[in-house]
Amino acid sequence: MAGFRIIIADTDERYAAALEREFMRTYPDAADLEIITEPECFGEVFALPQRAKLLLVSETLYEPHLCRHDIDTIFLLTEEDECGEDRPEQGRSRVRAERKAESIEINRIFKYTSPKEIFREIEARCRGGFNRIEKQTKKTQIILVYAACEEAGRTTTAMGLSACLADSPGRVLYLNAGHLQWFSCLLKNSAPIEGREIYLRLREERGDVYEAIRHEIRKEGFFYLPPFGAALSALDMDYGVYERIIRCAAASGDFDYVVVDADAVFDGDKMRLFGLADKIVVVTGQDFCCAYATGLLVRAIADAAGEKYVYVCSDFDKNRPNALLSPSLRLDFSVDEYIEREEGGEKRDWMKSRGLQRTAFLVR
Repeated sequence: MAGFRIIIADTDERYAAALEREFMRTYPDAADLEIITEPECFGEVFALPQRAKLLLVSETLYEPHLCRHDIDTIFLLTEEDECGEDRPEQGRSRVRAERKAESIEINRIFKYTSPKEIFREIEARCRGGFNRIEKQTKKTQIILVYAACEEAGRTTTAMGLSACLADSPGRVLYLNAGHLQWFSCLLKNSAPIEGREIYLRLREERGDVYEAIRHEIRKEGFFYLPPFGAALSALDMDYGVYERIIRCAAASGDFDYVVVDADAVFDGDKMRLFGLADKIVVVTGQDFCCAYATGLLVRAIADAAGEKYVYVCSDFDKNRPNALLSPSLRLDFSVDEYIEREEGGEKRDWMKSRGLQRTAFLVR
């Protein structure tokens, strides 16, 4: 035995795999992990007496008889936080411990909170062991948000994803990497970067360009670099400035995540960002044109089926036709998450979007 026995049981394979990766990254060689995603397999395993340090189980699989097993702590992974429509509070997850007659702790936790918060609760509630293990330091994660067509809802998805990651909590920098930036109309402060000396520094291909714009960074839930005062061509800057900013910002240690919102131009500059990213969120719409364009993109990328890719459908409306399910397109990808259309108001209430919360969990 390499360590404690830990069982993760959830019918969502992507979710279970994400938790498994986080365990392996945070506690290497400290735990014997078992993943169960099939209800039949789960029933067969727990038909016999089981012993484990920890069980993380989804609501769909949980049964009261689990308390009869020799399990130190059970976490019940819930689809709803305990405040119903309210979002999780900043800096803490919604957890309620219940004592059963069998003296096993049943802890409810909102499953789409950050892995950091889940692990914090695990360490606090497990009877010893985990808090004695030295954690590995995580580097800044670079998340690229990209769409094959401009109408897919890429920018609102990228900004909503940034908001969800920041609510984990996490230090998130949103960077719009567009030739012409318009995203600030979705924020309270839409003023661009001013100061000729800043743009002169950004044109330099050497040195730490992040230091040139560090004092310009603002915060509205998440940190963001304000828009440039004009298009890149008008400022006599090449697209490579974004790659330089990303690398320097990630190396600074100021952020847990750098979320890059890249425009739909598919060229060599964009492919370098694909290689730089730790995770790539490909955004599509449910209409035929978006689905078709995304299919072309996937066929153009050699590793498009790899673990670093997450496919989401933005602005989804279940009452409209969904071309992503059309057999005539024969798409080489499947959608990992649907982000439903938000009604009411010009600005989306990002933190109440369950689809965005689930997407944030997949990229952590």
